[in-house]
Amino acid sequence: MKWWLCPVLVLLVCCKGKKKEEEKPGSFPVLSYIKSQVAHVDTSLYSIIKVVTVDSTSDTTYIRREDFRKEARDFLELPDIASGKWKDDYTEEKSYDPLLELAVLVYTAKEADATIEKEQVYIQPGNGEEDKVKTLIIDQVTGTTRKNLVWNVDSHFQIVTRTSKEDGSEQNVITKVIWK
Repeated sequence: MKWWLCPVLVLLVCCKGKKKEEEKPGSFPVLSYIKSQVAHVDTSLYSIIKVVTVDSTSDTTYIRREDFRKEARDFLELPDIASGKWKDDYTEEKSYDPLLELAVLVYTAKEADATIEKEQVYIQPGNGEEDKVKTLIIDQVTGTTRKNLVWNVDSHFQIVTRTSKEDGSEQNVITKVIWK
């Protein structure tokens, strides 16, 4: 074997290994997608309405466009499980729901103590056109608080917050923000 072949073979093996790693598919970038939705609303002329229901009492207010980002804070502060830091901490399941006619991507935490328990992405296949993301659902747990965050693309978001109290009771707060 010629002396110059050894470095070339090592280089080829290293490059080939890196290429396979780059080709590994990643999670759907939920956080990036939500950020793009928030940026769209930030630059729009939509009317924005907020409805807050605590247990069974509701209150409706108009939101200034400048305050929309603050209202979407729970979504914008989510850990990005598609990033390298958490990428291997979740399993991915892909399926198609024929009743809804939507493709479904489900990312479930491998560890029971993960802040983000599950992310679900519902996508309408494009049938020759571009696929369209319809809904994002995130289940989050922090201490005694559970949040179910639902983002309906180009329409509204909803946050259901369930807080367990020391006496064993639970408080439910539903916040819905709609833009039209």
